[in-house]
Amino acid sequence: MYKFFTKYSLFIILCTYPSSVFTQNVNDQTNFLKALPPSIQSDVLREIASGEEAPDPREYRGPRTTVEQLDSTLEKIKLQLNEIENELTDSDDLGVNLTRFGESFFSTFQTTFSPINLPNLSGTYIVDVSDQFSIQFPDRSISKDIYHMIERDGTISIPSLGKIYVAGLSLDQAIKKIKKKYSDRFIGKEIDISLSKLRDVNVLLVGNIKFPGLYTLPGNATTLSLLNAAGGIKESGSYRNITIKSANGSERNLDLYQIFVFGNNDYFHLLDGDVVMVHPTGPQVSISGGIANRGVYELKQDETLDQLFTYAGRFTPSADLNKIEIRHNQSDNFSTESININSLQNIKLLNGDNIKIGLFEPKNEPVYTVELLGQVNKPGKYDIKPGEALSSLIKRAGGYTENAYPFGGTLHRESTKVVEQLTFDRIYKEMIVFLASSAQASTISSQQDQGSGKLALILDEFKKQTPKGRVSANFNLQEITANQNLDITLQHNDKIHIPLYSSEVYVYGEVMNPGSKMYRPELHGKDYIELAGGLGRFSEKNRVIIIHPNGDSYLLSSGLSIFTQDKIDIYPGTVIYAPREIGALEGISYAATIAPIFSSLALSLASLNSIGD
Repeated sequence: MYKFFTKYSLFIILCTYPSSVFTQNVNDQTNFLKALPPSIQSDVLREIASGEEAPDPREYRGPRTTVEQLDSTLEKIKLQLNEIENELTDSDDLGVNLTRFGESFFSTFQTTFSPINLPNLSGTYIVDVSDQFSIQFPDRSISKDIYHMIERDGTISIPSLGKIYVAGLSLDQAIKKIKKKYSDRFIGKEIDISLSKLRDVNVLLVGNIKFPGLYTLPGNATTLSLLNAAGGIKESGSYRNITIKSANGSERNLDLYQIFVFGNNDYFHLLDGDVVMVHPTGPQVSISGGIANRGVYELKQDETLDQLFTYAGRFTPSADLNKIEIRHNQSDNFSTESININSLQNIKLLNGDNIKIGLFEPKNEPVYTVELLGQVNKPGKYDIKPGEALSSLIKRAGGYTENAYPFGGTLHRESTKVVEQLTFDRIYKEMIVFLASSAQASTISSQQDQGSGKLALILDEFKKQTPKGRVSANFNLQEITANQNLDITLQHNDKIHIPLYSSEVYVYGEVMNPGSKMYRPELHGKDYIELAGGLGRFSEKNRVIIIHPNGDSYLLSSGLSIFTQDKIDIYPGTVIYAPREIGALEGISYAATIAPIFSSLALSLASLNSIGD
């Protein structure tokens, strides 16, 4: 605990300089620089090289201007992002940049149509002339499979069985028929049969296809295989009107939407001599906004808006069903029609229509969290609403425990850390500029080398510190509930700690016996210093610092007499600090430059949590 206050004593010393720092009679700049610690020396030399004039400490403005500039920059970026978002939304309103539904299907389709694993070929495959079977007989003297091809008459010839007609049967039916013939002839024996090689089929592809012509494909090829092998359907071709004409004169029609949307697996396996024709596309409309699959869709005759929504995947959760519009583009005449969600089945679409489903404006509120630890009934991390006050959080945590000491509660805030760091950086910069200017002007008296070294040591320690971000707050639940002005508003990432009750008063600094003393309500500050053996030889006789557990601090410039005159209250957990006397420093205004440091350091000293460490 003593180390904690030793660490901060240099800062408090700086805060208690009477009014000035240096005399100005030194001629040896080299000795001055050598007296500085290495880290401070490099900063001073860099400042001398820059040639910047020393700022007037009375003109200290703090970090507010920097923070305001950052906020202004962020606002400009937000406006630019909003403009980009609006441009993207506007282009979508007109159906611009929408792709044709199903277009990506062929770009991701398998590039080869040979069977990947013949033994796992579908049992529904229709066998025909030139398909080859592999048959393994139970006679172990035959070590190799015997291959048999379906002849032109549709039969397969097997030793001891003769010809078996299998053309036109499914693979499962053909295998079952052959096995039954064998088992009927040789009772108790079975054979293993598999398809080892597929026949080739010749198919003619015509119409609105990228590369029409005659194609030779494996026997398990489907219409999708053929379309993809031909480079896909042209922009002018239909995805919904594809005709397959067989050699026997029968016709079948393929609607790819049944595959794309519903996953129907009737791909129409092709037969030798089939002719596939891709017809021109039908009417097309675009749909965008709050729909699952935005794009350009092809319509069949008499299909309604309700059917289109089925193809497009229905509505997204963010869709505003009260804002559905159709923009008709007919003969250079544009008109917009608002749609009632209950009348979709009655609305017929025309070629070139653009359907827009509105979206709810996003109102996603950020999730704010705070951490409440210590003597509360339910400590932990809490989600808070924007604007939630401290009293609300404490009540949600079940209130304080019996041993809680709300008067010593601490609140550390990230935004306060930022402001403190900006303040520290500014003060440090001004001090370095002051030292650099003094070195150049040879104004520092050799008689004050000891004082300048102490100042440099203080700055060296000051440079190493990180801001604590403590905010002074009232944690008395009864008081802040009764008076909203005392009830601080919480911010994201706030960290709150409610300590145990402390029955001690801490006396540190330049006293004979520093440490903690038992709190007694009848004692004053002077009494506690006397209990600590009184002020030391090197103490600042006319200055004493009092820091209450809640962070309120007092710089008493009248020494011990102030305790008697003003009756400064001493509470359990109070810190009484007697700083070390250094001497006069000229050129630095205490009120404008040193005072801003004092309040932050005092809050750090006041933390009972830190004292406990």
